[in-house]
Amino acid sequence: MAPQKYFLESQRIKKKRKHLGMSQYELAEAILSNQARISRIEKGLDSYTKEEIMILKKLLGIEGMPLTDFEFESFKETLHYWLGFIRAGRMDEASKLREELSVVINIEPYDEELPTLFRLFEVSYLLVEGNLEDAEEKLEIVEQSLRTMNEECLFYYNSRMGSLHAMRRDPEKALSYYEKAFKISEQSKDFFPRDIEILYYNIAMCYLDLEVTSRTIVFLNKIRRKRSEDNRTNHSLGVDLVLAITYYKIGMYDEAEKILNNCHTRAYGTGNKLFTGLSLYHLGIIHKFLKKWKKAIEYFNEALDTFEENTHYHAWALYNKIRCKVEVDKLFDLERELNEIELSLEGKENYSIFLKSLKHIIHLNRNITLYNSKAAEYIENTTIPYLVKNSNRLEALDLYRLLIRHFERTSKQKKTSEARKAMLEIYERMV
Repeated sequence: MAPQKYFLESQRIKKKRKHLGMSQYELAEAILSNQARISRIEKGLDSYTKEEIMILKKLLGIEGMPLTDFEFESFKETLHYWLGFIRAGRMDEASKLREELSVVINIEPYDEELPTLFRLFEVSYLLVEGNLEDAEEKLEIVEQSLRTMNEECLFYYNSRMGSLHAMRRDPEKALSYYEKAFKISEQSKDFFPRDIEILYYNIAMCYLDLEVTSRTIVFLNKIRRKRSEDNRTNHSLGVDLVLAITYYKIGMYDEAEKILNNCHTRAYGTGNKLFTGLSLYHLGIIHKFLKKWKKAIEYFNEALDTFEENTHYHAWALYNKIRCKVEVDKLFDLERELNEIELSLEGKENYSIFLKSLKHIIHLNRNITLYNSKAAEYIENTTIPYLVKNSNRLEALDLYRLLIRHFERTSKQKKTSEARKAMLEIYERMV
Protein backbone atom coordinates (compact mmCIF):
# COMPACT_ATOMS: atom_id res chain seq x y z
CA MET A 1 0.00 0.00 0.00
CA ALA A 2 1.38 3.40 -1.02
CA PRO A 3 1.53 6.21 1.60
CA GLN A 4 -1.49 8.57 1.58
CA LYS A 5 0.40 11.51 0.04
CA TYR A 6 1.46 9.40 -2.93
CA PHE A 7 -2.07 8.11 -3.33
CA LEU A 8 -3.35 11.73 -3.53
CA GLU A 9 -0.77 12.51 -6.21
CA SER A 10 -1.81 9.44 -8.21
CA GLN A 11 -5.48 10.46 -7.95
CA ARG A 12 -4.70 13.96 -9.25
CA ILE A 13 -2.85 12.43 -12.19
CA LYS A 14 -5.74 10.03 -12.77
CA LYS A 15 -8.28 12.89 -12.84
CA LYS A 16 -6.14 14.87 -15.28
CA ARG A 17 -5.60 11.77 -17.44
CA LYS A 18 -9.35 11.14 -17.66
CA HIS A 19 -10.04 14.81 -18.34
CA LEU A 20 -7.70 14.64 -21.33
CA GLY A 21 -9.21 11.32 -22.48
CA MET A 22 -5.95 9.42 -22.06
CA SER A 23 -5.71 5.73 -21.19
CA GLN A 24 -3.62 3.97 -18.55
CA TYR A 25 -1.70 2.38 -21.41
CA GLU A 26 -0.60 5.81 -22.74
CA LEU A 27 0.71 6.78 -19.31
CA ALA A 28 2.52 3.47 -18.97
CA GLU A 29 4.14 3.92 -22.38
CA ALA A 30 5.41 7.41 -21.43
CA ILE A 31 7.21 6.16 -18.31
CA LEU A 32 8.36 2.86 -19.85
CA SER A 33 6.11 0.82 -17.56
CA ASN A 34 2.99 -1.26 -18.07
CA GLN A 35 -0.76 -0.78 -17.73
CA ALA A 36 -1.02 -3.18 -14.78
CA ARG A 37 1.35 -1.03 -12.74
CA ILE A 38 -0.61 2.15 -13.57
CA SER A 39 -3.74 0.38 -12.41
CA ARG A 40 -2.03 -0.61 -9.14
CA ILE A 41 -0.84 2.99 -8.61
CA GLU A 42 -4.33 4.41 -9.17
CA LYS A 43 -5.69 1.93 -6.61
CA GLY A 44 -3.12 3.11 -4.05
CA LEU A 45 -1.10 -0.11 -4.13
CA ASP A 46 2.02 1.45 -5.66
CA SER A 47 3.42 4.93 -6.36
CA TYR A 48 5.21 6.92 -9.08
CA THR A 49 8.87 7.83 -8.72
CA LYS A 50 9.95 11.50 -8.77
CA GLU A 51 11.33 11.01 -12.27
CA GLU A 52 8.07 9.48 -13.47
CA ILE A 53 6.07 12.38 -12.05
CA MET A 54 8.26 14.85 -13.98
CA ILE A 55 7.64 12.92 -17.21
CA LEU A 56 3.89 12.69 -16.57
CA LYS A 57 3.55 16.41 -15.75
CA LYS A 58 5.05 17.18 -19.16
CA LEU A 59 2.81 14.61 -20.87
CA LEU A 60 -0.34 15.99 -19.16
CA GLY A 61 0.55 19.64 -19.83
CA ILE A 62 0.89 20.60 -16.17
CA GLU A 63 4.58 21.51 -16.01
CA GLY A 64 5.16 24.37 -13.57
CA MET A 65 1.87 23.61 -11.83
CA PRO A 66 1.40 22.11 -8.36
CA LEU A 67 0.83 18.38 -8.13
CA THR A 68 2.54 17.08 -4.99
CA ASP A 69 1.40 18.11 -1.50
CA PHE A 70 4.57 20.17 -1.04
CA GLU A 71 3.95 21.98 -4.33
CA PHE A 72 0.35 22.68 -3.30
CA GLU A 73 1.39 24.28 0.00
CA SER A 74 4.15 26.27 -1.69
CA PHE A 75 1.76 27.57 -4.37
CA LYS A 76 -0.81 28.52 -1.75
CA GLU A 77 1.82 30.55 0.13
CA THR A 78 2.64 32.37 -3.10
CA LEU A 79 -1.06 33.16 -3.61
CA HIS A 80 -1.18 34.83 -0.18
CA TYR A 81 2.06 36.64 -0.97
CA TRP A 82 0.33 37.99 -4.10
CA LEU A 83 -2.66 39.08 -2.01
CA GLY A 84 -0.22 41.02 0.18
CA PHE A 85 1.03 42.97 -2.86
CA ILE A 86 -2.57 43.79 -3.83
CA ARG A 87 -3.45 45.04 -0.35
CA ALA A 88 -0.29 47.13 -0.21
CA GLY A 89 -1.21 48.75 -3.54
CA ARG A 90 1.96 47.42 -5.20
CA MET A 91 0.05 46.85 -8.41
CA ASP A 92 2.99 46.53 -10.82
CA GLU A 93 4.37 43.62 -8.82
CA ALA A 94 0.87 42.23 -8.32
CA SER A 95 0.23 42.36 -12.07
CA LYS A 96 3.36 40.36 -12.89
CA LEU A 97 2.61 37.75 -10.26
CA ARG A 98 -1.00 37.52 -11.43
CA GLU A 99 0.20 36.45 -14.87
CA GLU A 100 2.57 33.84 -13.43
CA LEU A 101 -0.04 32.38 -11.09
CA SER A 102 -2.85 32.23 -13.66
CA VAL A 103 -1.56 28.82 -14.85
CA VAL A 104 -3.23 27.31 -11.78
CA ILE A 105 -6.57 27.46 -13.60
CA ASN A 106 -5.38 24.46 -15.66
CA ILE A 107 -5.28 22.15 -12.63
CA GLU A 108 -9.06 22.33 -12.12
CA PRO A 109 -9.69 18.80 -13.37
CA TYR A 110 -7.89 17.46 -10.28
CA ASP A 111 -8.19 20.34 -7.76
CA GLU A 112 -10.69 23.15 -7.11
CA GLU A 113 -9.21 24.89 -4.07
CA LEU A 114 -6.21 26.64 -5.63
CA PRO A 115 -8.00 27.83 -8.80
CA THR A 116 -10.85 29.11 -6.59
CA LEU A 117 -8.44 30.97 -4.29
CA PHE A 118 -6.69 32.43 -7.33
CA ARG A 119 -9.97 33.77 -8.72
CA LEU A 120 -11.02 35.17 -5.34
CA PHE A 121 -7.69 36.97 -4.88
CA GLU A 122 -7.97 38.11 -8.50
CA VAL A 123 -11.29 39.72 -7.51
CA SER A 124 -9.34 41.74 -4.90
CA TYR A 125 -6.97 42.84 -7.66
CA LEU A 126 -9.87 43.90 -9.90
CA LEU A 127 -11.64 45.76 -7.07
CA VAL A 128 -8.49 47.74 -6.32
CA GLU A 129 -8.33 48.59 -10.02
CA GLY A 130 -11.99 49.67 -9.88
CA ASN A 131 -13.02 47.01 -12.42
CA LEU A 132 -16.32 45.95 -10.84
CA GLU A 133 -17.73 44.23 -13.95
CA ASP A 134 -14.83 41.78 -14.29
CA ALA A 135 -14.79 41.25 -10.52
CA GLU A 136 -18.46 40.25 -10.61
CA GLU A 137 -17.81 37.92 -13.55
CA LYS A 138 -15.05 36.11 -11.61
CA LEU A 139 -17.34 35.76 -8.59
CA GLU A 140 -20.05 34.24 -10.78
CA ILE A 141 -17.56 31.59 -11.92
CA VAL A 142 -16.59 30.86 -8.32
CA GLU A 143 -20.25 30.67 -7.28
CA GLN A 144 -20.71 27.57 -9.45
CA SER A 145 -18.61 25.55 -6.98
CA LEU A 146 -20.13 27.10 -3.84
CA ARG A 147 -21.49 23.79 -2.51
CA THR A 148 -18.11 22.06 -2.58
CA MET A 149 -15.99 24.94 -1.23
CA ASN A 150 -13.95 24.56 1.94
CA GLU A 151 -14.22 27.09 4.80
CA GLU A 152 -11.31 29.21 3.59
CA CYS A 153 -12.75 29.67 0.10
CA LEU A 154 -16.23 30.39 1.51
CA PHE A 155 -14.73 33.02 3.81
CA TYR A 156 -12.99 34.80 0.93
CA TYR A 157 -16.01 34.44 -1.36
CA ASN A 158 -18.34 36.15 1.11
CA SER A 159 -15.73 38.79 1.92
CA ARG A 160 -15.24 39.62 -1.77
CA MET A 161 -18.99 39.69 -2.43
CA GLY A 162 -19.30 42.11 0.47
CA SER A 163 -16.57 44.35 -0.95
CA LEU A 164 -18.19 44.35 -4.40
CA HIS A 165 -21.52 45.57 -2.98
CA ALA A 166 -19.78 48.04 -0.67
CA MET A 167 -18.11 49.61 -3.71
CA ARG A 168 -21.54 49.78 -5.34
CA ARG A 169 -22.75 51.82 -2.36
CA ASP A 170 -25.07 49.10 -1.06
CA PRO A 171 -24.02 48.72 2.61
CA GLU A 172 -27.00 46.52 3.56
CA LYS A 173 -26.21 43.89 0.93
CA ALA A 174 -22.49 44.19 1.63
CA LEU A 175 -23.12 43.63 5.34
CA SER A 176 -25.16 40.49 4.66
CA TYR A 177 -22.12 38.89 2.97
CA TYR A 178 -19.61 40.21 5.52
CA GLU A 179 -21.70 38.70 8.32
CA LYS A 180 -21.55 35.28 6.61
CA ALA A 181 -17.75 35.60 6.45
CA PHE A 182 -17.75 36.65 10.12
CA LYS A 183 -19.70 33.52 11.14
CA ILE A 184 -17.22 31.33 9.26
CA SER A 185 -14.27 33.08 10.94
CA GLU A 186 -15.84 32.53 14.37
CA GLN A 187 -16.03 28.77 13.71
CA SER A 188 -12.35 28.46 12.79
CA LYS A 189 -9.16 30.01 14.16
CA ASP A 190 -7.08 29.14 11.10
CA PHE A 191 -7.54 32.44 9.22
CA PHE A 192 -4.80 35.03 8.93
CA PRO A 193 -5.16 37.80 11.56
CA ARG A 194 -4.87 40.39 8.79
CA ASP A 195 -7.90 38.89 6.99
CA ILE A 196 -9.95 39.07 10.19
CA GLU A 197 -8.94 42.69 10.88
CA ILE A 198 -9.93 43.73 7.35
CA LEU A 199 -13.26 41.93 7.72
CA TYR A 200 -13.95 43.72 11.04
CA TYR A 201 -13.08 47.04 9.41
CA ASN A 202 -15.40 46.39 6.45
CA ILE A 203 -18.25 45.42 8.78
CA ALA A 204 -17.65 48.57 10.83
CA MET A 205 -17.76 50.71 7.66
CA CYS A 206 -21.11 49.17 6.67
CA TYR A 207 -22.56 49.88 10.11
CA LEU A 208 -21.16 53.42 9.89
CA ASP A 209 -22.87 53.95 6.53
CA LEU A 210 -26.08 52.58 8.02
CA GLU A 211 -25.65 54.87 11.05
CA VAL A 212 -25.64 51.90 13.48
CA THR A 213 -23.04 53.51 15.72
CA SER A 214 -23.02 50.97 18.56
CA ARG A 215 -22.08 48.11 16.22
CA THR A 216 -19.52 50.30 14.45
CA ILE A 217 -17.76 50.92 17.77
CA VAL A 218 -17.88 47.21 18.71
CA PHE A 219 -16.05 46.10 15.56
CA LEU A 220 -13.54 48.95 15.54
CA ASN A 221 -12.59 48.19 19.13
CA LYS A 222 -12.18 44.52 18.20
CA ILE A 223 -9.49 45.65 15.75
CA ARG A 224 -7.82 47.97 18.24
CA ARG A 225 -7.57 45.15 20.79
CA LYS A 226 -5.97 42.87 18.21
CA ARG A 227 -3.67 45.57 16.81
CA SER A 228 -0.08 44.41 16.58
CA GLU A 229 1.17 46.45 13.63
CA ASP A 230 2.76 49.90 13.36
CA ASN A 231 0.05 52.41 14.32
CA ARG A 232 1.17 54.74 11.53
CA THR A 233 -0.03 52.49 8.70
CA ASN A 234 -3.01 53.48 6.56
CA HIS A 235 -5.04 50.61 8.00
CA SER A 236 -4.35 51.63 11.60
CA LEU A 237 -5.01 55.30 10.87
CA GLY A 238 -8.21 54.37 9.03
CA VAL A 239 -9.54 52.38 11.99
CA ASP A 240 -8.91 55.26 14.41
CA LEU A 241 -10.35 57.82 11.99
CA VAL A 242 -13.61 55.89 11.59
CA LEU A 243 -13.84 55.40 15.35
CA ALA A 244 -13.48 59.17 15.83
CA ILE A 245 -16.22 59.82 13.24
CA THR A 246 -18.50 57.36 15.05
CA TYR A 247 -17.84 59.03 18.40
CA TYR A 248 -18.66 62.53 17.19
CA LYS A 249 -21.83 61.29 15.50
CA ILE A 250 -23.12 60.23 18.91
CA GLY A 251 -21.98 63.45 20.58
CA MET A 252 -18.73 62.18 22.15
CA TYR A 253 -16.81 65.20 20.84
CA ASP A 254 -13.94 65.23 23.36
CA GLU A 255 -13.10 61.56 22.73
CA ALA A 256 -13.33 62.06 18.97
CA GLU A 257 -11.12 65.17 19.05
CA LYS A 258 -8.50 63.36 21.12
CA ILE A 259 -8.32 60.48 18.59
CA LEU A 260 -8.21 62.87 15.61
CA ASN A 261 -5.39 64.94 17.10
CA ASN A 262 -3.47 61.70 17.63
CA CYS A 263 -4.18 60.62 14.03
CA HIS A 264 -3.00 64.00 12.74
CA THR A 265 0.28 63.76 14.67
CA ARG A 266 0.96 60.23 13.37
CA ALA A 267 -0.02 61.01 9.77
CA TYR A 268 1.84 64.33 9.61
CA GLY A 269 4.94 62.72 11.13
CA THR A 270 5.12 60.18 8.30
CA GLY A 271 4.20 62.61 5.51
CA ASN A 272 0.86 60.89 4.93
CA LYS A 273 -1.02 63.75 3.24
CA LEU A 274 -4.33 61.93 2.84
CA PHE A 275 -4.75 61.09 6.53
CA THR A 276 -3.31 64.44 7.58
CA GLY A 277 -6.05 66.10 5.51
CA LEU A 278 -8.77 63.75 6.75
CA SER A 279 -7.83 64.36 10.40
CA LEU A 280 -8.01 68.14 9.84
CA TYR A 281 -11.29 67.83 7.95
CA HIS A 282 -13.02 65.87 10.71
CA LEU A 283 -11.66 68.20 13.39
CA GLY A 284 -13.39 70.92 11.37
CA ILE A 285 -16.62 68.90 11.37
CA ILE A 286 -16.50 68.57 15.18
CA HIS A 287 -16.13 72.32 15.61
CA LYS A 288 -18.91 72.86 13.07
CA PHE A 289 -21.22 70.70 15.23
CA LEU A 290 -20.14 72.71 18.28
CA LYS A 291 -20.93 75.93 16.36
CA LYS A 292 -17.35 77.11 16.76
CA TRP A 293 -17.47 78.47 13.24
CA LYS A 294 -14.14 80.31 13.04
CA LYS A 295 -12.15 77.37 14.44
CA ALA A 296 -13.96 75.02 12.07
CA ILE A 297 -13.10 77.28 9.12
CA GLU A 298 -9.42 77.22 10.16
CA TYR A 299 -9.41 73.41 10.10
CA PHE A 300 -11.20 73.28 6.74
CA ASN A 301 -8.68 75.75 5.27
CA GLU A 302 -5.81 73.54 6.47
CA ALA A 303 -7.55 70.48 4.99
CA LEU A 304 -8.03 72.30 1.66
CA ASP A 305 -4.30 73.08 1.59
CA THR A 306 -3.56 69.38 2.15
CA PHE A 307 -6.04 67.70 -0.22
CA GLU A 308 -5.45 67.66 -3.96
CA GLU A 309 -7.82 69.89 -5.88
CA ASN A 310 -10.70 68.32 -7.85
CA THR A 311 -10.96 65.37 -5.48
CA HIS A 312 -13.98 64.25 -3.49
CA TYR A 313 -12.23 65.20 -0.23
CA HIS A 314 -11.36 68.71 -1.43
CA ALA A 315 -14.96 69.27 -2.55
CA TRP A 316 -16.41 68.23 0.84
CA ALA A 317 -13.92 70.45 2.70
CA LEU A 318 -14.82 73.43 0.51
CA TYR A 319 -18.55 72.80 1.01
CA ASN A 320 -18.24 72.67 4.80
CA LYS A 321 -16.00 75.73 4.93
CA ILE A 322 -18.62 77.79 3.04
CA ARG A 323 -21.41 76.32 5.21
CA CYS A 324 -19.60 77.65 8.28
CA LYS A 325 -18.99 81.01 6.62
CA VAL A 326 -22.75 81.31 6.06
CA GLU A 327 -23.00 81.61 9.86
CA VAL A 328 -20.34 84.31 10.32
CA ASP A 329 -19.93 86.28 7.07
CA LYS A 330 -22.08 88.81 5.31
CA LEU A 331 -24.13 86.70 2.91
CA PHE A 332 -23.82 89.18 0.01
CA ASP A 333 -20.01 89.09 0.26
CA LEU A 334 -20.10 85.31 0.60
CA GLU A 335 -22.22 84.92 -2.53
CA ARG A 336 -19.73 87.02 -4.45
CA GLU A 337 -16.86 84.87 -3.12
CA LEU A 338 -18.75 81.74 -4.15
CA ASN A 339 -19.15 83.09 -7.70
CA GLU A 340 -15.39 83.59 -7.88
CA ILE A 341 -14.78 80.03 -6.62
CA GLU A 342 -17.26 78.69 -9.17
CA LEU A 343 -15.39 80.40 -12.00
CA SER A 344 -12.05 79.01 -10.83
CA LEU A 345 -13.49 75.47 -10.66
CA GLU A 346 -15.48 75.56 -13.89
CA GLY A 347 -15.77 72.16 -15.58
CA LYS A 348 -14.72 70.20 -12.49
CA GLU A 349 -17.65 67.85 -11.86
CA ASN A 350 -16.69 66.93 -8.27
CA TYR A 351 -17.76 70.41 -7.16
CA SER A 352 -20.95 70.89 -9.18
CA ILE A 353 -23.58 69.73 -6.68
CA PHE A 354 -21.73 71.35 -3.75
CA LEU A 355 -21.49 74.76 -5.39
CA LYS A 356 -25.12 74.74 -6.54
CA SER A 357 -26.27 73.63 -3.09
CA LEU A 358 -24.28 76.37 -1.37
CA LYS A 359 -25.77 79.04 -3.63
CA HIS A 360 -29.28 77.85 -2.78
CA ILE A 361 -28.45 77.68 0.94
CA ILE A 362 -27.24 81.30 0.81
CA HIS A 363 -30.43 82.34 -1.02
CA LEU A 364 -32.60 80.75 1.67
CA ASN A 365 -30.57 82.34 4.45
CA ARG A 366 -30.75 85.74 2.75
CA ASN A 367 -34.47 85.18 2.26
CA ILE A 368 -34.43 86.43 -1.34
CA THR A 369 -38.06 85.86 -2.37
CA LEU A 370 -37.19 85.67 -6.07
CA TYR A 371 -35.02 82.55 -5.52
CA ASN A 372 -36.60 80.97 -2.45
CA SER A 373 -38.89 78.49 -4.17
CA LYS A 374 -36.20 77.26 -6.57
CA ALA A 375 -33.61 77.08 -3.77
CA ALA A 376 -35.88 75.05 -1.48
CA GLU A 377 -36.77 72.67 -4.31
CA TYR A 378 -33.10 72.03 -5.17
CA ILE A 379 -32.08 71.43 -1.54
CA GLU A 380 -35.05 69.11 -0.92
CA ASN A 381 -34.87 67.08 -4.14
CA THR A 382 -31.15 67.11 -4.97
CA THR A 383 -28.88 68.11 -2.08
CA ILE A 384 -30.52 66.14 0.73
CA PRO A 385 -30.90 62.87 -1.26
CA TYR A 386 -27.22 63.22 -2.28
CA LEU A 387 -26.17 63.67 1.35
CA VAL A 388 -28.24 60.69 2.51
CA LYS A 389 -26.85 58.52 -0.29
CA ASN A 390 -23.32 59.47 0.77
CA SER A 391 -24.07 58.67 4.44
CA ASN A 392 -23.98 62.30 5.56
CA ARG A 393 -27.32 62.22 7.35
CA LEU A 394 -26.30 64.78 9.99
CA GLU A 395 -25.83 67.43 7.29
CA ALA A 396 -29.10 66.31 5.69
CA LEU A 397 -30.87 66.90 9.02
CA ASP A 398 -29.30 70.34 9.27
CA LEU A 399 -30.64 71.25 5.82
CA TYR A 400 -34.10 69.95 6.72
CA ARG A 401 -34.04 72.40 9.66
CA LEU A 402 -33.20 75.18 7.21
CA LEU A 403 -36.10 74.10 4.96
CA ILE A 404 -38.53 73.95 7.91
CA ARG A 405 -37.61 77.51 8.91
CA HIS A 406 -38.24 78.58 5.31
CA PHE A 407 -41.57 76.70 5.05
CA GLU A 408 -42.78 78.11 8.38
CA ARG A 409 -41.76 81.60 7.33
CA THR A 410 -43.74 81.25 4.09
CA SER A 411 -46.72 79.54 5.82
CA LYS A 412 -46.37 76.28 3.88
CA GLN A 413 -47.82 73.95 6.50
CA LYS A 414 -47.96 70.85 4.29
CA LYS A 415 -44.28 71.21 3.27
CA THR A 416 -43.34 71.81 6.91
CA SER A 417 -45.10 68.60 7.93
CA GLU A 418 -43.46 66.62 5.11
CA ALA A 419 -40.00 67.91 6.08
CA ARG A 420 -40.55 67.00 9.74
CA LYS A 421 -41.69 63.51 8.74
CA ALA A 422 -38.59 63.08 6.52
CA MET A 423 -36.39 64.19 9.42
CA LEU A 424 -38.03 61.63 11.71
CA GLU A 425 -37.36 58.87 9.17
CA ILE A 426 -33.67 59.79 9.09
CA TYR A 427 -33.52 59.82 12.90
CA GLU A 428 -35.18 56.39 13.06
CA ARG A 429 -32.69 55.04 10.51
CA MET A 430 -29.81 56.41 12.57
CA VAL A 431 -31.16 54.88 15.81
